[in-house]
Amino acid sequence: TPTTEPGAVAFFDLPRGQTVCTGAQNSPGGGAVLSVLGSSLVDVGDVYLRTHGLPPSTLCLGLVGSLSGFTPNPGGSAGNLCLAGELGRFVGQAGPSTSDGRFSIGVNVAALPLSSGVTPIASDELWTFQTWYRDQSPTGPTSNFSSSVAARFD
Repeated sequence: TPTTEPGAVAFFDLPRGQTVCTGAQNSPGGGAVLSVLGSSLVDVGDVYLRTHGLPPSTLCLGLVGSLSGFTPNPGGSAGNLCLAGELGRFVGQAGPSTSDGRFSIGVNVAALPLSSGVTPIASDELWTFQTWYRDQSPTGPTSNFSSSVAARFD
């Protein structure tokens, strides 16, 4: 954890990127919102995905794509996948949301888990992030997606 002066914001709490699409309505009533936090400097390597507005204690998984996209209701999901190009999943960090509907993971910028293998983020690359999660619908269990954020790295 970096040290900062009293009252200053730590660099890992600075929002990164731009929201590409919003999360669809979920069982708590809103849409899940993803924030990409951290330094844009690849050499610093401190990037975090934080999602709020999730159902409590539900399985969550961070996703990454080399491009932004839009696939409505993939596989019967209640939400929309807003990633395209080469995709990856942060499987090793999958886990439950907290009792107040939050989920956070760190991103290893030296080792993005893509379908083609582990890939480092290079300077001047744009990557899009999103969170997948289990949800409930009036007809039973389903899955959903948070908003997505595209972040450029220096």
